[in-house]
Amino acid sequence: MRVLITGGFGYLGGRIACYFAEQGYEVVISSRKQQEPPAWCPTAKVVQINWDNPALLREVCAGIDLVIHTAGMNAQDCESNPSEALFFNGLATANLVEAAVNKNVPRFIFLSTSHVYNSPLTGIISEETCTQNLHPYATSNRAGENSVLWAHAKGRIQGIVLRLSNIIGAPAHKEVNVWNLLTNDLCRQAVMNQKMVLHSSGKQYRNFLGMKSLLNVISDISRHNFINSDNTVFNISNKNSLLVIAMADLIKKRCDLILDRETFIQTPNLPEHSTAPVTLVISNQKIMDIGIPVKHELEEDIDSIIHFCKKYFRDHV
Repeated sequence: MRVLITGGFGYLGGRIACYFAEQGYEVVISSRKQQEPPAWCPTAKVVQINWDNPALLREVCAGIDLVIHTAGMNAQDCESNPSEALFFNGLATANLVEAAVNKNVPRFIFLSTSHVYNSPLTGIISEETCTQNLHPYATSNRAGENSVLWAHAKGRIQGIVLRLSNIIGAPAHKEVNVWNLLTNDLCRQAVMNQKMVLHSSGKQYRNFLGMKSLLNVISDISRHNFINSDNTVFNISNKNSLLVIAMADLIKKRCDLILDRETFIQTPNLPEHSTAPVTLVISNQKIMDIGIPVKHELEEDIDSIIHFCKKYFRDHV
């Protein structure tokens, strides 16, 4: 099977590319510039892509059995440039879907975000929950989702939308900038400074899912038959959300064990509030109901980040 992975040099795309290559698939990674196969995924083929060139997109999709679309602008860049966000996360996705349909690609998986639901994420959330977030990151991803779901509804392709929670795990290579993500940032702080500094009380719930769980889910989805499915939107999440301070404590325990030293957690001196943290449940029951399991352990993926930081920031250890 030939798998096209857009955004294959990024955080999620890089790990997905490595995973499918290790499974023996023929992996094609798209890039905006012409370059050689990367050392961290040497068997992959790299193709240059131009998002507003339909002919080139069709050429990229020729002979592909599965598209995994991970390319997209992050939340900070979307906020800075909402019009570019709508083009890249929305229109470029639609262009890629059309190219895939034109070349008879059987299956298209779009990695979206749970942040389409609301900001902040609170309460109990399922795929039936109304998408209310007006942030350009959310609205542009919804535009991308719609193009995938429309093509699926018309029977033109098996289009699947995965709304991801906070995925944690080491990147495939050191050039990926993932250190603005909470878990990665805390791990790097712990390795470099022997302490983690939180910028809040840590009493907010977040939903974290391990990278290895995501990879297994995508692998299962790539083999599942969705031809007769009328709703292919799935939350990919952990059954349990964690307080930020609880995640910091878990990272501390893993760092203490791996680095053989004590790690400290520093929180700001904020006034105490009498109200309890607002709960958060992002249900993944729908994906489980079609026979695709989601594992919820986090320690192995936290360990992978710690070891990655120890390797590449070792001068500070």
